[in-house]
Amino acid sequence: MEGGAYGNTDRIAAGHPEFKARYLAGMEETRVFGKRPDLLLFAAGFAAIASGSGYSIETPAKSQEKSTIMIPITQGLQVGKATGLPTFAAEHRTTELGRHDAYVVPCGGGFVLEPSKVQQVLLAH
Repeated sequence: MEGGAYGNTDRIAAGHPEFKARYLAGMEETRVFGKRPDLLLFAAGFAAIASGSGYSIETPAKSQEKSTIMIPITQGLQVGKATGLPTFAAEHRTTELGRHDAYVVPCGGGFVLEPSKVQQVLLAH
């Protein structure tokens, strides 16, 4: 299985003989380790995020009841901005079982971090 403690990146087809075992192993890995956050920054001083305030921890059904830290957008700080939208290119691959998968992938785009804002977040107490 590819990947690590934050989820696998298998591209195994659903009809593959090993699919069920790999799928179940991935679900168990998520149960044990949880999901990787999109981006979560916090001061290095507090031992666990649970010691803070201004957030809630929910287990929404749409996320298979996995714990999700909900931080109100009003508590956040913009640390950068998109400078360009990506374009999308069509890709194609043939699975081990001969199925043809077509999909799109983002290409390009841009994002610029504002160093002073990042520093403000990292040094927050």
